[in-house]
Amino acid sequence: MDNLMAGRQAGRQAGRQAGRQTEVSLVIPVYNQEKYLSACLDSIFRNNHSESFEVICVNDGSTDCSGDILQRYVKKHHNLIVIEQSNQGVSAARNHGIEAAHGRYIWFVDSDDLIRSGCLDKMIKILRCNDAESM
Repeated sequence: MDNLMAGRQAGRQAGRQAGRQTEVSLVIPVYNQEKYLSACLDSIFRNNHSESFEVICVNDGSTDCSGDILQRYVKKHHNLIVIEQSNQGVSAARNHGIEAAHGRYIWFVDSDDLIRSGCLDKMIKILRCNDAESM
């Protein structure tokens, strides 16, 4: 967990130094989703090029390989935060994700969801143009 926290802090510091602000925090509760998790994360990171988002995955005590998958992704993506907790349910996982979020907006994504190509980039552009208070 210390390595994940250090990675998270380094990523935030790099973002601040580059003058980037986190617009959107995607909060993803994860519980035994090894079948779908990589596809979900790939759909976010491959198809969205904005640097103004973070992904917060809360591993809710998974007993499958979900934790290993998250560790692989956190090494590749500076804007991925992984929180480990004992199994407390999806609501507690989302709440812990909210507590860790730095984005102006929060988007709940399920670990078996796929995000359409460019969706996040487009959403951030619309939010900025309209100075929206919520999405």
